[in-house]
Amino acid sequence: MCLSAVEQRKCQYVKVHCGQTQKHRQVERRMKCNLCFHRVSLHLLQFEEFLPESVLDVRMGHTFLCVLQFFYALLTLEPNWSSLFTGESVTFICDMKEGKDTDWEYRWRKDGGEFVRNNSCYTIETISTVHSGQYQCFGFHRSLNRRKNSKITSLIVSDKPKAKLTAGSTIIPVGGRVTLSCSVDDSDGWKYDWFRRTSNSNEARVVGEENRDIRVSQGGIYRCRGRRGKPVYYTDYSDEVTVEITVSTSVSVTLQPGWSQIFSGEKITVRCEIQGGDTEWDYEWKTPQSTSHQTHVNYWTLSVSESSSGNYMCRGRNRRDSYSSTQWSKTFTLTVSDAVLTLEPNWSSFFTGESVTFICDLKEGKHTDWEYRWSKDEKSDQFMSHKHYKYQTLLTGDSGRYQCSGFHRSLNCIKNSNIISLIVSDKPKAKVTSGSTIIPVGGRVTLSCSVDDSDGWKYDWFRRTSNSNEAQVDGEENRDITVSQEGVYRCRGRRGEPVYYTDYSDEVSVEITDAVLTLDPNWSSFFTGESVTFICDLKEGKHTDWEYRWIKDEKSDQYMSYKHYKYQPLLTEDSGRYQCSGFHRSLNRIKNSYIISLIVSDKPKAKLTAGPTIIPVGGRVTLSCSVDDSDGWKYDWFRRTSNSNEAQVDGEENRDIRVSQGGIYRCRGRRGKPVYYTDYSDEVTVEITVSTSVSVTLQPDWSQIFSGEKITVRCEIQGGGDTEWDYEWKTPQSTSHQTHVNYWTLSVSESSSGNYMCRGRNRRDSYSSTQWSKTITLTVSGEKPKPQLSADDRVIPVGGSVTLSCSVNPSSGWKYYWYRGDQSSELLIRHDDVFKSNGQISVSQEGQYWCRGGRGEPVYYSQYSQSVRINTLVSNRVVVTLNPNWSEIYHGEMITVRCEIQGGDTEWEYEWETTSSIKPSNQNEFRISSASSSHSGNYSCKGRKKNAQHETTEWSDFIKLTVNNNKPQSVLTVSPSWLSPGASVTLKCEVEHPSAGWRFYWYKTVPKLSDRLYRYELLPGSDSGTEEDSYMVHGQTHTAGYVCRAGRGEPVFYTEHSKPTFVWSGDFPPSASLTVSPDRVQHFTSDSVSLSCEGNSTEWRVRRFPEDSYLSLCSDWGTMTGSTCNISGLNSSAVYWCESGSGQFTNSVNITGHNADMILMSPVRPVTEGQSVSLGCRLKTGQKLSNNVFFYQNDKLLQNDTRVELIISAVSKSHEGFYKCQHSGKESPQSWMTVTSE
Repeated sequence: MCLSAVEQRKCQYVKVHCGQTQKHRQVERRMKCNLCFHRVSLHLLQFEEFLPESVLDVRMGHTFLCVLQFFYALLTLEPNWSSLFTGESVTFICDMKEGKDTDWEYRWRKDGGEFVRNNSCYTIETISTVHSGQYQCFGFHRSLNRRKNSKITSLIVSDKPKAKLTAGSTIIPVGGRVTLSCSVDDSDGWKYDWFRRTSNSNEARVVGEENRDIRVSQGGIYRCRGRRGKPVYYTDYSDEVTVEITVSTSVSVTLQPGWSQIFSGEKITVRCEIQGGDTEWDYEWKTPQSTSHQTHVNYWTLSVSESSSGNYMCRGRNRRDSYSSTQWSKTFTLTVSDAVLTLEPNWSSFFTGESVTFICDLKEGKHTDWEYRWSKDEKSDQFMSHKHYKYQTLLTGDSGRYQCSGFHRSLNCIKNSNIISLIVSDKPKAKVTSGSTIIPVGGRVTLSCSVDDSDGWKYDWFRRTSNSNEAQVDGEENRDITVSQEGVYRCRGRRGEPVYYTDYSDEVSVEITDAVLTLDPNWSSFFTGESVTFICDLKEGKHTDWEYRWIKDEKSDQYMSYKHYKYQPLLTEDSGRYQCSGFHRSLNRIKNSYIISLIVSDKPKAKLTAGPTIIPVGGRVTLSCSVDDSDGWKYDWFRRTSNSNEAQVDGEENRDIRVSQGGIYRCRGRRGKPVYYTDYSDEVTVEITVSTSVSVTLQPDWSQIFSGEKITVRCEIQGGGDTEWDYEWKTPQSTSHQTHVNYWTLSVSESSSGNYMCRGRNRRDSYSSTQWSKTITLTVSGEKPKPQLSADDRVIPVGGSVTLSCSVNPSSGWKYYWYRGDQSSELLIRHDDVFKSNGQISVSQEGQYWCRGGRGEPVYYSQYSQSVRINTLVSNRVVVTLNPNWSEIYHGEMITVRCEIQGGDTEWEYEWETTSSIKPSNQNEFRISSASSSHSGNYSCKGRKKNAQHETTEWSDFIKLTVNNNKPQSVLTVSPSWLSPGASVTLKCEVEHPSAGWRFYWYKTVPKLSDRLYRYELLPGSDSGTEEDSYMVHGQTHTAGYVCRAGRGEPVFYTEHSKPTFVWSGDFPPSASLTVSPDRVQHFTSDSVSLSCEGNSTEWRVRRFPEDSYLSLCSDWGTMTGSTCNISGLNSSAVYWCESGSGQFTNSVNITGHNADMILMSPVRPVTEGQSVSLGCRLKTGQKLSNNVFFYQNDKLLQNDTRVELIISAVSKSHEGFYKCQHSGKESPQSWMTVTSE
């Protein structure tokens, strides 16, 4: 055999790992190892979960091949999503990869527990978290007698998810959109439904959107949910996200009054100015004090302080659409000062050579209370005592930012003023300007003198002529002067004290003219084709005395005898600067007029504008005709319709007209004589709205429409007499769509979703139309609907029937079609052939049922519904029993839940229903070997015939099983607690939360000094427990402890041991005793007490049991020294006894501690009949009593004389009882004295 050493090790590895279990050994027997030294083809092996992924070794020149032949099944999930959620459905599909599906018997396993299913598919219609687990399928081939199993598939079911909605930004910019994203964490396969609502509209689905991300341009409150699967499974809705839209309206913040400087204590109004529109707004503010402040009006009045300083912004929010708002205004900065810095003089700017005084007003106390510091450009001087600071001769270097601060000597506080900017420029030069420099006949011209960018000036004016020297114009110091004399003028500015002068201005020459040139007509502009006459008036003599010369653009004609000069018709080249001059023949003198500009433009076109072009019901609209940049016009108006020729509108020649008729309008302008016309304006179409009511309806009027159905959209016009209409539509696909009839039939798709509107247009007057109807919204679902098929029961009772219901929700108008068998079966029955309504039929045959809906003409069919399997009931009675029959058991107990079917010898398969978290396998018994709380619940079962799978019993009645997680506790009581001579002790054992089936086990305690506990010894006769819950102990004479517990079942399940319970005796046992020092029952809380143990042992411990506390040792409340327990103080009453290392108990004593003025001195141990006993009293102060101590037995006075002790010389049984003593109004507590017989 050609096998290398390495290859031998490989094969050995496979044999070792394939032989570890019986299952693996079966696989090993089916293996064949073919090993060859030469090169052969390489085959890929798979070893299921038993082997490593590869057992191949490939080397140069050699190939090792080991082929394992075995079969495996394939387990898949449908749908195959990465995670599933409660309420979804899932189908497990087991593919044996061999033969027909019917050749195999199938078994399914979850978390190692097997349940029987004879189908290759296992569907869970509504999953929950309890279905999470490890699933595996098995197949047994009937003819080949062979078994296959799949690999394990994990199913994880989480609680119903909640969609998550996120937004990049939640504010839509002007003209923009924002993106919203919907997601379901850690899962796949989702489509998404989107919803939007506003403060004025109910929530509606966003049409046409099912993607994870959508882009929106509308404000509102959005949310989403995910959906997937068939039938559709929905997530919970996401949290809501508010999206706001920004409108383009301009916004600004203003202050009233608009002072440049505001001081603490003043009142101002902050106002939000929104330009344009008639929208009603609410106002939102950002202020230095708060992130957001809201008002219902656009102003806000406040009394300011320094804290009011800062930036202010505002925006408007539409009252009718709270998700629509303007942008935030630009920031307005408010500065409020507490100290005030001013300038004297308070000019906006200064110039070199001027002087200025800074004045610092600290607004508090006398100025002598303060020291002042002056800062320029944040650099300060020393403190000084003056509130004034003066620059005598300013330089440009004195420019800067100035501030003052004050330090109050007595208050030790500092104030800072506002900052003032001082700008010092070079010496200025005055500037003189004039509107015109030619004075008309009898007229005047205005001259203006100014100093740029400064204030506070007065002005000196100067004039000279060619015949006179310059002189100041008397009485003039204003900026503007009006002059009627020609000459050369200049000016200068002056201000301040002492006076500061600017440089002189440039000179301006003013001339007087006595000739006048005018135009007729005197229009501001002219157009080609018009005429104009120039008229030259020389204001002297007759016009025949003069010769006239006309000058255009400084080019003159020859002299002529006419004062008029006419252009007819005007051309654009006639534009220019015109002047006339006259020569007086006899006086030999020339006059010149001033210059006139003539502008000639091309022939104009009238301009027609309209506000709205649709006349509302009973209203009018305004049309305006104009000719740009010109005057003197009247207007001709014209109207035509589709049924009439154009005609002039009578009686209208104004610029604006109000019209109430629809039609096509145009206009033109006219002026002058002869009349000059502009070109016609462009036409404007005006439509009139009639009062007829219009609405859009859908036929059929179903609440939900599906892609592929046919609907008719109809435009209903109410009233309007016998008017014939054409119809105009607004649809999601187009802005306008027109029909000659009032309906429009379409086969819809998802793109048909949206808003529809219509209006009617009069066929005989196309400019007369109705208003647009209100919007009707059509929503078309893309997915073909799938009916929901349900049954009031899945099992037909004996001799009865079940009702099936089919519905396509949430839509209407459906008829239903029924099928039995598969979808290819013949139609079973139609909805309108049965007596039951609302898509219901009654069936009495078992089988697989389907339905589908249909509506409309032609019929539009829904998808087929999911199938419903209907089975029949057999009459066998079923009961669930518990063994043992305990309704409540405890964690760890064993119990069997059994399904019993009465009648017949049929072979059954069993099915269980339970509210517990662990479901029984499909067997008739569910054996619980160790119960836990997860087994608690109601159990019910039914049977299914193996030879007739569709015949089942009814479900049994539920039986309730309760598993208590807490281990049961036994409680022991003893009677009596203190032994009497010859009396028996009765022990009684109870189990908390009583239940049945218990036996009782009885023990006595034996001290274990190695720890704080006891060991337990069974009492006689309780080896196997007793059925009775009580046990009698005879002949017990000394102190002893007892314990019990209960047990039941096989193997026995035990309760916890009870706490040790004691029966006490005051008698000394022969081999052990306890003595007390001082030897009395009562003690003061401050007393020290010693308890001594004596007997046949070297090791002792002292126990006590208080009335209302727990069992404890001397080391917890005292000091143990050898066999003595020393107690430094008693703060309670208790029973005490000793326990020896050899397991013995001493007598018991009852000792009490009291915070009283007086105690009774009585013996600790019982007193024997015939003995004498002495009782006394003891004061807390230690003072010895001398007389008058009274003694009581059972509250009856025994002794009230001068004696201080009660002495009983021979005690009898009648002396047993409670004793106490009194002295001087003080009384001791009482104690019991026990008397025993000899």
